[in-house]
Order: sequence, then C-alpha cells, then structure tokens
Amino acid sequence: MISTLNRLIKVGNQTKKVINLCILYTNIGLLSIITTGAIGSITQHTLAFDSQSMRNGVLVLIVASVLETLITWISNVQKVTMKQSLLVAFKDKTAQSILKSEFSYSQSLEKGDIIGRLSSDLSSIATASEMSITIIRSTILLVITLIGMAYFDMRLMAAFAITIPLYFLVGWFIVAKSTGNIVPWKNAMGETNALIQELLSNRSTIKAFTLKFTTLGWLKDALNKSASLGIRGISKLYLMNLPQLVMMNLPYFLIAIVGVYAASTNTLSVSALVSTFLLAQIAYGLLSDISNSTQNIPQLLASTQRIFPIWDTPSEPSGTALPTNTQSQPIIQFDNVTFSYPTSPETTILNKLSFTLFEGEHIGLVGTSGSGKSTIFKLLSGLYTPSSGCIRVYGVDINDWDKTHLRNTLSIISQNTYLFEDTLFSNLQIACPSLNEAQALKALKAVNLEAFVQTLPDGLMSNLGEKGSKLSGGQRQRISIARSILKDSPIVLYDEVTSALDAESEQAIDQLIMSNKKTKTQLIIAHRFSTIKDMDRILVLDKGRVVEEGTHTSLIKNNALYKKLYTKQGDLTHE
Repeated sequence: MISTLNRLIKVGNQTKKVINLCILYTNIGLLSIITTGAIGSITQHTLAFDSQSMRNGVLVLIVASVLETLITWISNVQKVTMKQSLLVAFKDKTAQSILKSEFSYSQSLEKGDIIGRLSSDLSSIATASEMSITIIRSTILLVITLIGMAYFDMRLMAAFAITIPLYFLVGWFIVAKSTGNIVPWKNAMGETNALIQELLSNRSTIKAFTLKFTTLGWLKDALNKSASLGIRGISKLYLMNLPQLVMMNLPYFLIAIVGVYAASTNTLSVSALVSTFLLAQIAYGLLSDISNSTQNIPQLLASTQRIFPIWDTPSEPSGTALPTNTQSQPIIQFDNVTFSYPTSPETTILNKLSFTLFEGEHIGLVGTSGSGKSTIFKLLSGLYTPSSGCIRVYGVDINDWDKTHLRNTLSIISQNTYLFEDTLFSNLQIACPSLNEAQALKALKAVNLEAFVQTLPDGLMSNLGEKGSKLSGGQRQRISIARSILKDSPIVLYDEVTSALDAESEQAIDQLIMSNKKTKTQLIIAHRFSTIKDMDRILVLDKGRVVEEGTHTSLIKNNALYKKLYTKQGDLTHE
C-alpha cells in the first residue's frame, strides 16, 4: 500500500506539499502538548490558590490555542488544495495514457467504463489520497502526543501505547481482507456505465425497433447486480471493522485504571493527571481518525487496480525519421503486406497486398465489402502495424517514421466525420492552428458551405452541437474536406467521402478532387464509381488482394469484378 500511495503522490507531483503538511502537523502536535500542559497547570494552581501562576497558565493557553487554530486552518486549506491538484493530475495522466497508447488498445476500451474510471474511480483515488494524508497527520500527532504523555507520566503512556500494535494489526488485517469485496463492485459499476453509454448512443435504434422495455430490462439487471455487489462488499467491510471499534476503547480503559491507581497512591500530580487524560483523549481521537481513514484504503486499492493498468499501458511506438519527398522514390509502396486485426487474428484482412503510388498520381480503390480498403488507410496512418510485409512512404518504412510527422504528411477525409462540440471556426482550426477568418471562409467556399455559414446565427462562431448534431451528414463531410484543404498535406486519402452527399455537393467535391490533381497525390476509396472514373489508375480489391488494376475503360473491357461492381450500381447504361 505504501508503494501505491508513493506512486500517487509522485504522479500528482505533491511531494513538497506532503513535506510541508508534515511540518505543520508537527507544530500542531507540539502546540497540543503545550495547551494540555497549560490546562493541567491551571488546574494545579487553581487548587493551590496561586493566582499569578494561574494567570500565566491562562496566557500560555490562549497563545497556544490561537497558534494551533491558525496552523490547523492553514493545513486544512493545503490539504484541500492538494486533493484537487491530485484529481487534476490523475485525470491528466489517465487521458494522456489513453491518447498516447496504441490505437488497438484505446479501441478495446468501453467508453462508458472509461467515463466511470475518469470520474468515480479517480475521485475515489483522490479522496483516498486525501485520507492517507489524514493518516499521516494522525500518526505524526499520535507520536508527539505519546511523547507528551511520557513527559507527564511514563506509566500512563505505557498503558496507552501497549495496545497500539494490536490495534493496528487488527486494522491491517481488515484492510488486506477487504479489497476483494470492493473490486467486483467497481467492475460491475464499470459494466453498468458502459451499458448506459451504449443505450444513450443508440437511442434512434432503440426507438426504431421498439426496444424500450428490453433495454430497460438490461439496465435494471445491471443496476441490481451493481447494487447487490456494493451492498455485499460494504456490509462485509463494516462487519470486519467491528473488532477494531472494540479495540479503540481498550487503551482508554487502561489509562483510566492506571491513572486512578496512581492518583490514589499519591504518585501522580493533579497537573500531570489532567494533562495526561487530555492527551489520552486527543490520542483516542487520532486513533479514531486513523480507523475511519483506513476504511477508504480498500476503495483506494480497488480503484487503482482499474486505473494503474491504463497508466502502465505502453505508449504508441514511434520512429524518429522525418522524411521528405525526394522525388526519387514512390510516394506510397505496399510490399507483400499481410494484416489481421488484433481482436480477430484468425481473420486475414490483407493478404500479401502490393501496390505502388507515385507522386502526383490519383488512384481509386474499389472492392467488395470487407476487402480491406479502409484498413489500408489505417495502416498508412500508423494506427496498426502489418503482420508481415512492409509499407513505405517516401521510400521509408512507416515504422521508422516519427508518427506525428507521418500523420502531418497525410490528410484523411473519412465518411465518419467527428466534430467537437465547439464553434465551426474551432473545428476548422484543428487542421490549421494559425487559421484566420478569410482562410476559413475560402475553405468553406471550396466545399459549397459559404452560403450555409451566412445562415448561421453567429456565422463561423456558431456552435455545431454534440458531434456536429446541428449539421446534416453531407455538411459534416464537407467540413471534413475543408479541414483537409486547410491542412494542405501532400498526400490526401478519401474514405467513402461522397457516401452522404447530395448530387450538387458531390459534383462540387468531384471538382475539388480534380483540382487537387495539380498539387496533390490522392488515394480515393469510392462509394460512387462516378468519383473515380477519371482516376489515373483504379485498384480492385477482393479478399485483401489486388485482383485488377487499370483505368476505368480498360477495367470495363476486362469484364471481371470491376465491371460486376459497376453494373450493380446501375451506371453501365451510361457508357
């Protein structure tokens, strides 16, 4: 547990604050001894009718109490600040770990479960980290309090201290046995969050298939399972804490017996008796604080078991090469590339695929569903690594490329465009950080969105809604193309870009693709064959291989797969 807490403190970069808090707590402990000593002295001198000494004791008590209150306030503020700093640091560390991890890992995570880890689990860890500071505080004060008790009377301190090892042994036994009761509850909560996320993301499907009561049944079962495991785990935790609660009364009981005996034999002064009893009460409270704080340790350990695996995930591998186009090598080259997705290694998506793309070429990709067209783009982007074979860009193996440099060299226009819940301008700016209004309007004009922008209430500064919900599918895709224009990468990859466009918009996009022939190298996956009819070459894929290659006209004459696919789309009559 100590190593876990040490790691959390280091991740949060809070070591200095912990040291400062320890110093403050030490001062609080010393002031507590002075305060209780002053009370004992006041009592002693009151009984002796020594008014001057009594007034001196009152003065010491007032000064010590004020200082103790002030330092306690400072320490509480620092502790709260530390908790919030830890929470921010933990969330940042988790988000960075996910974003820096391999694409296959991030894709394997359930969104709802991740949200649960980022919210409840990290909050639990931050709270437990705060409670660990309480344990440190109480331990420091307990040690100082015991020293103070020893100063006033060694016998009373010994009577109190003798029970502390047994008390903590019982406590650590409870902690060790409690973690297993909490982890299943945490996992069930993660599954429930994932289900809720899935239901919220598929509301239209639920309504279309009248699945309301079915999905509510799923949710009820998940909630009941989570609640049942939670009740069972927490109940066992409370039950296991009962022996420790009994142990808390034992030291106080022993102090009372020894104190009464010492006082009755006149071997203990009134001042020492009063001061020791007050310190015993403080020590009792500190033990109680430690007991209450340790109840969070099982929750802490359970949450770290769900967070640390994310933190420990290796970062995406990246080379260091920063190649540029020398015009002496093909722009893109696939050499006997075979690939299967990590989640389905038994299914071969690309099977010894080979093709070459030269500078300024414009190649269309067509094929049957599942033939590997979109997978080619994912491999080119470095999201996955081929099972075998080699992919070269500018003659350099993409495994040797710096991943950021590689992705800046490519512009990918996907059929599924993600837009942030932000302004139109901000959604364009991610492609060009130095973007200005004139550049944004020029890019939007190129994709036939200039008139649409004028209808928006705040123009470029209009919020697009969650995932661009205020736009049509075609408008979202055209914004994606506008991003590509602004990014101005030398290689442009189109993934089914015209699949959701109306005829007028498709014509505008076709014109854009044609205009890029002068300055870009393009690889286009076509949903509509009219988009690629004028390409330099067309590659026809089937079962992860190139089975045909040529121009539109030559492929029609081949009377093979390309013609079959083209005929299915109903365009052959126009030839």
